[in-house]
Amino acid sequence: MGDYLVHRARFFDYQPKAIQSMNYDDAIKKLAISRSDSTIEIWCTKNEFLESIIYPTADRQVESLLWCRSQLLSSGLDGFIVLYDLARLTAKKLVPSIGGAIWCMNKNKSETKIVVGTEDGYVVMYEVQIDGILFEKSFNKLDSRILSIAWHKDEEILITGGIDNIRVWDANSGQVLQRLSLGRIDKNKETLVWCLTITSDFQIISGDSRGKISIWNSEQGNLIKSFQTHSVDVLCLCIDETEKHVYCSGIDPSIVQLDLVSTSQEENYKYWVKSSVYYHHTHDVRSILIADNQLISAGVDTKIVFKSLEKKNSSKNRKYNSMPQKSLVHTHDDFVLIQHDKHLELWKLGQSGDDCNLDGKKDGDYLSILRSPKKFLHLNSKNDLNIVCSSIGALPTDENSQTIWISYSDLNSIHIYKIEISSKQLLEPKVNVIKIKSLPLACGNRPAVIMNFCYSASSNQLRLNYLTNKSCLQSLYLLNDELGFALDSTIQCIPQDLLLTDNRVHLVDFKDDYVATADTDTNIVIWSLKTQSQIHH
Repeated sequence: MGDYLVHRARFFDYQPKAIQSMNYDDAIKKLAISRSDSTIEIWCTKNEFLESIIYPTADRQVESLLWCRSQLLSSGLDGFIVLYDLARLTAKKLVPSIGGAIWCMNKNKSETKIVVGTEDGYVVMYEVQIDGILFEKSFNKLDSRILSIAWHKDEEILITGGIDNIRVWDANSGQVLQRLSLGRIDKNKETLVWCLTITSDFQIISGDSRGKISIWNSEQGNLIKSFQTHSVDVLCLCIDETEKHVYCSGIDPSIVQLDLVSTSQEENYKYWVKSSVYYHHTHDVRSILIADNQLISAGVDTKIVFKSLEKKNSSKNRKYNSMPQKSLVHTHDDFVLIQHDKHLELWKLGQSGDDCNLDGKKDGDYLSILRSPKKFLHLNSKNDLNIVCSSIGALPTDENSQTIWISYSDLNSIHIYKIEISSKQLLEPKVNVIKIKSLPLACGNRPAVIMNFCYSASSNQLRLNYLTNKSCLQSLYLLNDELGFALDSTIQCIPQDLLLTDNRVHLVDFKDDYVATADTDTNIVIWSLKTQSQIHH
């Protein structure tokens, strides 16, 4: 095995984003996750991999997620409910709430209606259709915000949690049936009901800012039992299908399990007890749910933890760290392009003074630095939009000057820049940035999700190959005057009629004139860019 010089690049500080909320759809086995920057990740729980990412627009905020009829909905403090197109990974429809910021959202068992709780104290109900949602009605306005909401299985009863109280509603008339009051630790400090659920026998289970889990009788309006499960706020809870196990967590990251047990003398008398405590996280847990007999939790530490609820596998946990779906670092010679959320950075690597003399050096030895890494360019995205993908490439040039090509795609279009560096040898070379405006029309209406610059020695052409958000492969080539790019080939990897489903290409690798693609239905295909046809499936 040969010797390698390893450059430790300390100029890229990748910051993973905290997880805000999760929701699971049992029909299609998909887990939706929203992060603090409002990006939404779609995970396939069957094989436990990150399938796709939906990037937000500049003003979008995501507070809660919901699967309904296998359609993905989100709501947030911007006051909108958003319906997403899962094939194109974009927002399809926006519906405003009538009560300002939306704190919570839930659905009925038949998935025909959803309800949201707002900042202004409104409970708003919507009808869910195959391709959208319609406003149905709003309930009587309350005097404080609604932080949590749940729907009983019979679809007749709604419960909401707010400040110092829980309310039981008639879902048909919109009238309040019961008002349950919570105490305060300090008379000047409000008690916030962050999460709640309701069982088949009309017991309400709530978690609040006192760190307590409370069990209520919703019909009589009295407190059955209360547990001091955490020292600070309980932010999330879930209950299993048997309604015998409850899991809760919050700012105190321990996950506490409550069990419904019966006495040996009288099986009809059942009561809740605190049974187990799990330590899967290091920071706040924001969301917790049960899917496919697994307990899934996530929060501020950015990790997703899968815990099996089967007794024989109960000690097995799988943790998935937050990692980008695509590479954020691209290289060409000694140039490095770094992709941040809303800007790009072009760096030139440093140089060691011992590159040509490695005699006597051992594995792991540090070499003396002749030239430190240098930042050449800071390029902000257009209109402050999130950058989806990027690439760097170049044509062969003389040693005294260098022309670098940079491309990136945001949520709307593809952008290409020509970077002219006057002299690579000077300590302060002149850098000229030219935006390429002569691009095919397809670049303006089909944003890319993966792209790659490549130089073809046979044709002496610089090409930009990319995959659009409609699972279409396109190849551009640089014109001889270097003032623009032209479209060379287009391959529709998935037929347009199949794009009505959520199947799409999510992995691509380019090699010369060949492309390998993998879609979410586990198909791997090799294509030829020259013939624009399929070679192997």
